[in-house]
Formats: sequence, C-alpha cells, structure tokens
Amino acid sequence: MMHHPVLIIEVLSPGTESHDRIWKFSRYTQLASLQHYLLVSADKWLVEWYRREPSGVWSFTPLASQDEAVTISELGITLPLAELYTELDIQPEWDKPRSN
Repeated sequence: MMHHPVLIIEVLSPGTESHDRIWKFSRYTQLASLQHYLLVSADKWLVEWYRREPSGVWSFTPLASQDEAVTISELGITLPLAELYTELDIQPEWDKPRSN
C-alpha cells in the first residue's frame, strides 16, 4: 500500500460493499494526500467519483453512461466507463431488454 496515495479505486463486491462504502471511505478521506476516490460497481454500470475540492470538502459525481469518463487532469489519466466495463458481462441500464 502506498503511504501517500492521491487516487484510490475500489471495486465493490456484494460481500464487502457496505464495508467499503462506510468504513474504508471514512478512513481514506482522512488521508491528507488523497484527492480522488472511485467506487466501481461490479454488478451494474456505476462509478461513484469523490473528489476533494480545494476547500477540503468532498464532492460527488455518479457516472453511469458508456459515453462518460473519469478524467483526472492532474494525473494525466482518463478512464472511460466503456473500457472499465468492457470485460464484464454487464449491460448498461438503457441497453437491457424491457420486460412487459
């Protein structure tokens, strides 16, 4: 584990989701170096992006479209949701067949 992480990405699983959302989040946000925290759902198209604003307040952006991406310019990275979910057998909500 890094001592001064700027970005942490957690892939949520049903067995640990509550722990990751509550316990880990409260611990990670206390790290002075941390600027970005991503929670990636393993069972649906959803990335929850938490960013530390210059004021120290955490902002939240949910991303759920295959056209969206997480762009962290200060790290020079872009993570398109379409690429994050390309190997998983999960359809975006709007692509799922509707049941009548």
